[in-house]
Amino acid sequence: MSKPTPVSRGEYEVTVEGTFVASHQVHDRAGGLEPPHAHDWKVEVTFRGSNLNEQGMLVDFCVIEQRLREALAPLRGANLNQAPSLGGVSPTAEAIAAYLFTQMAALEKPGCRLYRVRVREAPGCSAGYVAARTGGP
Repeated sequence: MSKPTPVSRGEYEVTVEGTFVASHQVHDRAGGLEPPHAHDWKVEVTFRGSNLNEQGMLVDFCVIEQRLREALAPLRGANLNQAPSLGGVSPTAEAIAAYLFTQMAALEKPGCRLYRVRVREAPGCSAGYVAARTGGP
C-alpha cells in the first residue's frame, strides 16, 4: 500500500478521545476546599509527526486507545484526591493532563511525538499539557 503524498510541508495529527468518571475536591478562590463532587471527564490525546508506518498511519488508533484505557484505569470511579497515580498533587484538570501525558509518552517513536493531552472537566472548561518545543521557530 502506498503512503499518501502530502500537498505541502506539514505534519500529520492523530487524536483519540476517552472518558472516565471520578470525583475530586480542589481549593477554591478563598483558600478552602470545594465540596467533593464528580465529573464525567473527557480526555483527548494528540500525536503529531511526519513519519507514516508501512500501513500509512502515524500511529494506530487502537494502540493509543489501549494505552489510554490503561492510563485511565486507576482514575475510573476514584476519589482523585486519594489516587496514588497522581502522586498527592491537587487533582486539577491540569494535574490530570500532566499525569496522562507522562503515561501516553511511552508511545512516542522517531517521527511521532505526543503533542498534547487535553482534559475537559465540564463543557467549556478544559486544561491541557503540551509538549515543549525544541529548536526552530
